Amino acid sequence: MKDLKFRVVAATDAAGKYHPDAVRNGNEDNVFVDIDLSGSANVTITPNTLIPLGRLGMLMVVADGMGGMNAGEVASQIAIDTVKDAFRPGAIPAEATASPESRGAYMESVIRKADKNIKADGALNPERNGMGSTIIMAWLMPDGRLTLSWIGDSRAYVYNPDMGLAPLSEDHSYVQQLVRNGIISYEDSFDHPQNNIIVRSLGDTRKNAEPETRQFRVGKGDLIILCSDGLSGVLRDRAGINPHTGQPYPEQNLEDIISLKYKDLPACKATLWKAAEEGGWYDNVTLILCRIDEGPESQVEKETAAFEKELKRHVKNVVKQHGGQSRRPGFSTRTRIIMISTLIALAGVCCAVWYARTTRRPDTNKPTTTVTNDVVESTATDSIPTATGDRTPASAPDKSTKPTAAPAAKPGDAVQTEAIKAAIQGQNRTTDLTPDSSTDTDTPTPPKPEPTPGDSAKNPK
Repeated sequence: MKDLKFRVVAATDAAGKYHPDAVRNGNEDNVFVDIDLSGSANVTITPNTLIPLGRLGMLMVVADGMGGMNAGEVASQIAIDTVKDAFRPGAIPAEATASPESRGAYMESVIRKADKNIKADGALNPERNGMGSTIIMAWLMPDGRLTLSWIGDSRAYVYNPDMGLAPLSEDHSYVQQLVRNGIISYEDSFDHPQNNIIVRSLGDTRKNAEPETRQFRVGKGDLIILCSDGLSGVLRDRAGINPHTGQPYPEQNLEDIISLKYKDLPACKATLWKAAEEGGWYDNVTLILCRIDEGPESQVEKETAAFEKELKRHVKNVVKQHGGQSRRPGFSTRTRIIMISTLIALAGVCCAVWYARTTRRPDTNKPTTTVTNDVVESTATDSIPTATGDRTPASAPDKSTKPTAAPAAKPGDAVQTEAIKAAIQGQNRTTDLTPDSSTDTDTPTPPKPEPTPGDSAKNPK
């Protein structure tokens, strides 16, 4: 087997969070590279130095202190210090190096220890309580085996001129859950308004750390990239067409820049830095570039293709299981039915209240008039409606008084009846209430009363 040799460049910068008066100028990221875990290497690292890989391999680490939390730069430093202590010469157990699986288990144990150390520091220093960090670690062995362990949304990629750029890690973030559940596409996750929400991290006091590990076989020609989201959140993975507008994505992308500067790592780093700044970087930026110039044949193209295929199959199965509809995490069919039923019930109550308020109820105090056999009976005791329809509220009848029989009709009652009716019907006319001697004493039968004012309100629109 041909010996593996590589070149490496690493950098971190406060970038979009630069502040001259802040700790480390506002940089909450941290980076660590150990080119020889056996401790036998005796080389000075320069961008153009071709480094032979020792028997225990090399380690690359990026930690991103949580933005918005207290003392994020302290949390990322604790994470890096924990890794340094676990991988110092002589500290790595022999059984941890035996296989890819044992290396992965050891890396996950280190991540869990970093989580405990961050929480312990926060408990002792209340001003730093709640601090957190992401971390991603890559352990490269002489046989080309690459073990990747991470928690959070710091990323790992691999670039090869034959296959282009491919992701090696999967963000522990809310938007990535949306991608896995078929809600949005991977491309749409880039500018999703909630792409800063992570669901796993170091220092989360609500739960223990849950790292993830994957294995790859890299080789000659592969460029391994580790970065914080200060870079991957500003530059897209690759060029493409926005399916919503039909126009090319306006942002610069990692794949195009790396393909142009692939052979010159310092220039590649500088170009990525400039592109991120032009893209409006808003966070710290950390980057590691490790290119394998000599070594075994790469198998990473097959492995990344299998990973992408598995992700697509997962999304397809999720959609199929839910009747062809993608599902947001946390909302089962039963929950959605309950929510819809509750909304329908609330809508019914609102409609009932609206109907009751817009329907006028009958006025029990409204004066009424009854004309029967020349006898006029009225419940109005204080006033008679005017011609314009205005009226003064009538006093309520005395319920304790028994009703008395109507008096017998007297001469002239017919004329008075007509006058009262005219007033109730809103007619403007003057009626002589004095009985005329020439009037027939026989009382004429009055016509049927017209509807009183306000009746139309009994029939709601």
